[in-house]
Amino acid sequence: MRVRAAFRIVVVAGLAAAGSASSGPAQTRPQQVQVGPGIRIGAPAGWSVLKQPMRNLLEIVSVPAGRQEEMKGAFPARMQVTTETRRSFEEAVSRLGEIDDEWPGKSRWRLLRGWPTLEKRYTLPIARRGEPLGNIGPERSSPSLTVAVAYGTTLVRVETHLLPEADPKLLELAARAAGEIALEKEGDPGAGKRALERLQTRQPAAPERSEPGDDESPGHGGFPAGPLPFDRFHYHLMRNLHLLWDDPNPVDDPVLAVAGGAEISVAVSDDAQDIVVATNGGFSNSNDGGQTFNFRGGTPGPNANVDGDPSVAWAQSGTFYYGFIGFPNGTAAWGGQNGCSTGISASSDGGQTFNFVANAVLCSNAAASFCFPDQEHIAADRENAAAGNDQIYSVWRNFVPGGAAASCNFGSGFVTPSIVCSQDGGANWTAPAAVGTGDFPRITVGGDGFVYVAYRSGGSILLNKFSSCRAGLAQQAGFPVTVASFTSVPCPMPGLDRCNDGNILSSPTVAVSDRNDDRVFVAFATNTVAGNENVVVRESRDGGASFPRSTSVNRNVAGRRFMPWVCAANGRAYASFYDRRNVTAANNDLTGFYLGEAIPDSSSISRGTELDLTGAVDDPQCASGWPCRPRSSQDAESCSVQPQMAGRCGLPGGGGSNAPCDYSTGCAAPGEVCRTGGGCPRYGDYNYVACAGDRIVTAWASATPPAGIAGAVPAGVNTYVRVVDAGDAFRCLPWNCGGPILPGPDRLVLECAVRGCRIFDPIPKNCLVKWNCPGCPPGALCPPFYEMRFHGLDPEVWQVELVDAEGEPVRFDSRWDGETRVLTFRPDRKRFIDGQIGDYVLVFTLGPKGI
Repeated sequence: MRVRAAFRIVVVAGLAAAGSASSGPAQTRPQQVQVGPGIRIGAPAGWSVLKQPMRNLLEIVSVPAGRQEEMKGAFPARMQVTTETRRSFEEAVSRLGEIDDEWPGKSRWRLLRGWPTLEKRYTLPIARRGEPLGNIGPERSSPSLTVAVAYGTTLVRVETHLLPEADPKLLELAARAAGEIALEKEGDPGAGKRALERLQTRQPAAPERSEPGDDESPGHGGFPAGPLPFDRFHYHLMRNLHLLWDDPNPVDDPVLAVAGGAEISVAVSDDAQDIVVATNGGFSNSNDGGQTFNFRGGTPGPNANVDGDPSVAWAQSGTFYYGFIGFPNGTAAWGGQNGCSTGISASSDGGQTFNFVANAVLCSNAAASFCFPDQEHIAADRENAAAGNDQIYSVWRNFVPGGAAASCNFGSGFVTPSIVCSQDGGANWTAPAAVGTGDFPRITVGGDGFVYVAYRSGGSILLNKFSSCRAGLAQQAGFPVTVASFTSVPCPMPGLDRCNDGNILSSPTVAVSDRNDDRVFVAFATNTVAGNENVVVRESRDGGASFPRSTSVNRNVAGRRFMPWVCAANGRAYASFYDRRNVTAANNDLTGFYLGEAIPDSSSISRGTELDLTGAVDDPQCASGWPCRPRSSQDAESCSVQPQMAGRCGLPGGGGSNAPCDYSTGCAAPGEVCRTGGGCPRYGDYNYVACAGDRIVTAWASATPPAGIAGAVPAGVNTYVRVVDAGDAFRCLPWNCGGPILPGPDRLVLECAVRGCRIFDPIPKNCLVKWNCPGCPPGALCPPFYEMRFHGLDPEVWQVELVDAEGEPVRFDSRWDGETRVLTFRPDRKRFIDGQIGDYVLVFTLGPKGI
C-alpha cells in the first residue's frame, strides 16, 4: 500500500461582503463579495447575499436583504458561487471542458482578463424529492446559466437558476455579474488563447460503452498462458490451480429480513457476524452472520416524527449508526429543535436497539432558510478514530424551494449535494459544505481516512474527495474529477412507481479497495442500446484522480438493469443490481437480482463471476400492486399486462371517490380523472450492498420469494438477504503472487503491489544461486537440518509459511531477536528426495504493517 500525503485545502473559508446590501431597488452600486484570494464578484443591483450560506458556498439571491424573510426561500433567481483548487492551470482548463459536457446547451468561450472562461446556457429540470408527498407538483424546468473561469490553479464556478415564472431579465443580470468577476491578476493572453483553441476544438466526452466479457469465460483477470517468472513458482502453482478458481459463492439460501418495506440500506461488522438491514418499513438485525434476522421495529427516532430514507453504517468502535429523515417538533426528545433533519441514532449491541444521538443536519422552518435534507447517505470510518471516537459522515440532497413553501417540508426545488461530519460519535457535527454542483451524492471512507463522494451532474458522473473529519474535511486539490460520461437509464421502467423522478436508476456509487487505499471503484448503470443497460465498474489506482479502466460486471446478455450499488472485498469490486434479462412480450417486468464481480490486475480490470441471487425466480414488478399513485402514468401504462389499476379517481379541483383506476380507461364517476401521485416507492430509490470479513451482504426488495426461502412469507413487497463468500483472500493471480527479486548473493527483495499478496521462494533455487547449502550424498537427508536467517524480516511486516511441493504446510520453528528472523526445520523422511535438495517453498505474505 502506498502511503499518501494528506493535503489540507481550505476553499473559500470565509465569504465577506464589502459594504452592506441595499434594502430596495434604488441600489445602483453593485455589492462586492469576496469569493477567494484575489477573486471578487459583484452582486447585481437589488440582489443580496443569502444569510447562513454553506461554509464553502456563496449564494446571492435576486431580492434585497430586507426582503429575504418574506420570500420564504422561493427567490426568483439565485446565484451559487464555488471554487475548486486544481493542481495546475492546464488541469483547470481541462476542467472547463468537463463542465461544458455536463448539460446540453449553448456554450460561449472567451477570455476574462486573459483567463479562459465558459458561459453556458441550458435548461435544468427542477428536482423533486424522493419521499412521497400528498402533492409534489408538476414537473418544471429552470432557465439556467453556468459561468466558469480557469484562474491559474483556481476554478471559479457561478451557477444561476431561475424559477420558471421569473423575469428572464434576471438571467441577463446574473450573466453580466458573473461575466465581470474581478480577478486580481491578469493572465497571459497567448496562453489563454491557446487554451481556448483547445477547448473549442476538443471532442465532447462519449458516454461509457464498456462491454461485458465473453459469457463462456468468467474472466478471472487474464491469467497468463505462458511460462511464469521462474520454473519453481510455475511448478508450485500448477499443483494449486484450485486457488485460481475459488469464486464467490452464496453461503446459505436467501432469508427474509424485513416483511414489507423497500429503500434498503445494509451495514455489516468487520467479522461479518453482526448485520443491520434498514428499510422504509423498519429494520432487522442478525448476530449470526445473516442466517437469521429479527425485526426490531420502525425507524429508530426520538418519537413518531420520522420518515424513511434509511442509511446505516458500522464504525471502528463496533457501533452501528442509523441515518433517517426527521421532523423535529420542539419536544425534549428532539432537543427542543424544530424543522426537518437528518437524524442519527446509534447501537452498541450489534444492531438490536438504537438510541437517538443528534441531528446531523437541521433545516429550520424559518422563512429565509427553508431547506430539506433528502436521501441522506451516511458512512463511518471503519479503521480510524478521532481522539478515540468514531468519525461519521453524511451526504444528502440539500433542497431549497422551487416555489412557494410554508415550511421546510416542501416537494421540489433546487438541489446542492452536501456533506457534514462528526468526530465524536455523532454528538456534534460540522457546518454543512457543498460537495459540488449536481445531485444524488453517495459516500464511502477509505482505510486511510479519505472520504469519497460520487454524484451526477447532467450526463457526467463526478467524484469528490475530502480529508478525514479530524483533518478538517478539506476538499482535496484536483477534485472533483469526472469519472465518466453516461447515458441515464431511460424511462419508463414498467412496474416502478417512479423513474428518475426523485431517484436515479443509474445510481453512481463508490467503494475503496480493502487491499489498497489508492484503488477506488465507481459503479453505475448506463444505457447502451434500446432494451439494455450495462452495470459498469470504473477503477482508479491513484486515489480517485483518474479512472482510465472499466469493465461491465453483467454477462453479455441484453436486459434492463438499474439501481446498482458497489462495495469492495479482497481487492475486488462487487456490484449488486436489479436485472430484467428474462422479460418476455407477455411479461416485460420480470426482475431478478444479481451480483457482479470486477477483478483488477496489474494493467486492466475484467469481469469475474456473476451470481443470480434469486435462483432464477423473477419478480413481475407490475403485478405487486399499486399502494401509492405513481409519479407518471407511463409507470403503469408501459406494463405489458393491462389493465393496471395504478391511479386514483378524483375531481380536478380536489376530492372525489379515490377509487383505483387504469390510466387508459379512466374513471366511471362523472367529472373524475385518473390521477398520478408521489409513489411509495415500492422497490426503493436506491439499494445497498455491504462487504466485510470476506463476506458480501446483498439485500433486495421483491414481491416474489426467491428460490430457497424457508417457510411462508407475507404477501407484498418484502426485503430479502443473501450472504456471499467472496472467496479465498489469498488466491493466486498474476498481480498478487510472484517470486522474489534476486539482486545478488545473500539478498532477497520482496515487493508487493497489494496487501495480502504472496511471494513464493523455492528453497532448492536458493541453495543453488543464493546460499551455500550442504551437499547431498546418496541415501542421506539433504540437508539434514535447515537454518535460515533473514536480517530485517519483521514478523509484523512479513508473515512466513513453509510448504512442500504439493502446497501442504510444513512444521517449522521461528524466532525474532528484533533484527534477524531465524527459521529452522528438519525435513521429514516422507519428503526425502535421494541426492537432491529438499523440495520446499517459502511463502512470504505482506502483513498488517506492511507497506
